[in-house]
Amino acid sequence: MSAYNSGTAFTHSCDTVTQTTGILGQLQYGSRYFDIRPVISGGQFMTGHYTDVTQLNSWQGANGQSIQSIIDDVNNYTASNSELVVLYLSHDLNTDLGNSSYAPLTQQEWNTLLTLLQEGINNLFVTSASDLTTLTLNTFIGNNKAAVVVVVDPSGTGISLGNYANQGFYPAASFPVYNQYSDTNTLSTMMADQLAKMRAQKTNLDASYFLLSWTLTQDGTQATFCSAFPSLDPSILSLANTANGALSSNLLPACNANCYPNIIYVDNINSSACATLAMTINGLSNS
Repeated sequence: MSAYNSGTAFTHSCDTVTQTTGILGQLQYGSRYFDIRPVISGGQFMTGHYTDVTQLNSWQGANGQSIQSIIDDVNNYTASNSELVVLYLSHDLNTDLGNSSYAPLTQQEWNTLLTLLQEGINNLFVTSASDLTTLTLNTFIGNNKAAVVVVVDPSGTGISLGNYANQGFYPAASFPVYNQYSDTNTLSTMMADQLAKMRAQKTNLDASYFLLSWTLTQDGTQATFCSAFPSLDPSILSLANTANGALSSNLLPACNANCYPNIIYVDNINSSACATLAMTINGLSNS
């Protein structure tokens, strides 16, 4: 969520925007795994950051980049970079149904979205493998060609990939990842929680993928007042700067050849520092 293009009555950029650059900029900084949350807004497919606020009996949130612009960003990057790009689609919503009646995308709406992605994204990776996390990087891009994987994790029940399955589109079961964020705005609590989860989940080279969610979450007061009192109630981006500043010095000492994150998940990536850290950790796991 790198832009605030339209939002509900009680939201601002400070409580919805999580990145300062679009997908292309994040790719250029070294990002390879993206949390994409597709929504329908005004009949168009957009990215969205929404929350069901029970106290208001309504959904609150905002739209970011369009899905088409993300397709363009990915194609722009992979045209000259033979890299693997993973787009993880989840938290889907149709926001055209009325503020208190947002609903997950239907099968037909998913089909329309997947058609848009299939016809637009270059270098979709096709395989019959049932678990993508067991494949080596060389399998994806060893032919000196970029590879794009779209993982589909629908919010609604009964959604099928149908003819799109294994044609660049894969269910969440084909990309199993431990992903549990800390849900706190306190840095020390988040760090202790995520590092403990990493040690418990990633015990050897064959353990399932572990996503380190190095993110801080606004509490209700911060989300409500960050626009009016930014110095007292920090934005998502400000919290991210706090978390990111403590990433390398705290994560690297906790890693070894058998215990490390497969994905480092951060808000407000605005330099190549995270990619440099990832490459350092790769050196530990390959030594």
